[in-house]
Amino acid sequence: MSISDILGKATSQLREAGIESARLDCMILLEDVVGKDRGWILAHTEYELSEAQMSTLETGLARRVHHEPLAYIRSKIEFYGREFYVDQHVLIPRPETESFIGLLKSTLLNTKYTHILDLGSGSGCIGITLALEIPRLVVTLADVDKTTLKVARRNAALLGAEVTYKQTDLLSTITEQYDVIVTNLPYVPDSYPTTTIAFEPKQALFAGKDGLDLYRAFWRQVDDKVTKPKVIATESLLSQHSAQTKLALRAGYQISDTDSLVQLFIAQEV
Repeated sequence: MSISDILGKATSQLREAGIESARLDCMILLEDVVGKDRGWILAHTEYELSEAQMSTLETGLARRVHHEPLAYIRSKIEFYGREFYVDQHVLIPRPETESFIGLLKSTLLNTKYTHILDLGSGSGCIGITLALEIPRLVVTLADVDKTTLKVARRNAALLGAEVTYKQTDLLSTITEQYDVIVTNLPYVPDSYPTTTIAFEPKQALFAGKDGLDLYRAFWRQVDDKVTKPKVIATESLLSQHSAQTKLALRAGYQISDTDSLVQLFIAQEV
């Protein structure tokens, strides 16, 4: 079957399944199967796929028909200009989460802060990116789940990032001192519709009635620290930002900056 025929048939198939980005998704899956970019594909619509290529494409399309995210089908996604491996043990990095990088790069530019903890690191996209963007940083990726940390290790190896790892439930076993903590803890309220996130790990998404159960525990642990980090960056829904700021204030932090879903807090004595 030619690319032209495939695009027509597959696009219709995905549209019937309610996939709004049907043609684009088909094109992306074709790029992966053929090993060529979009320009080549559009210039060679007469190209006929081999049986093996068709089989791979049909498997991907069958998964997409059931609304499985492309990132899981392809086992990869771009974050801050780099390609990260993802599977169903970790959340798919969102564009909004890239705000961590921009905020921290500008914040750390004129400081001597070096030790960074990426708490609830998931795929490792935040901590690994910071380590690559600012080579002087000493970055630790921490997560409660051992399997999740394996994904982070894989990404660090693929991208050549020198980071360390720690399995921990929030800050419960963290005894080291860190200048900065970045954390994208679960913040989705339990009542949130699951249609768009059905394939992602629930333990990495939901956190109680208002979505802030884990953040409440986190800020209590921060408040208990004798030596506190100078900077803390968090991600949560815009509707949760006011509550997040109050939690930070009780722990001795004030809001410094905000970008998209990310908030930056600094210790009040700084």
